[in-house]
Amino acid sequence: MAEAKLTVGNVEIVALDDGAVDFPFPLTQIFPGTTQEAWASYRGRYPEVFAGPDTWRAHWGGYLLRSEGRNILVNT
Repeated sequence: MAEAKLTVGNVEIVALDDGAVDFPFPLTQIFPGTTQEAWASYRGRYPEVFAGPDTWRAHWGGYLLRSEGRNILVNT
């Protein structure tokens, strides 16, 4: 994944990607009451979250904040 940066005032915020994994259970099992049609708008807006037609890809990451010579790692 490409590094994403945003600057707010004198703070540079860098998004860090720890990794991604495809869930071993299909969406129809994780969210049994949700139809495939209901996922359509999410697939268009967040394509990186879907590894296939019925597979959810979870992403983990944190943020690096840089300001005035200091670095702060935010990883919940």
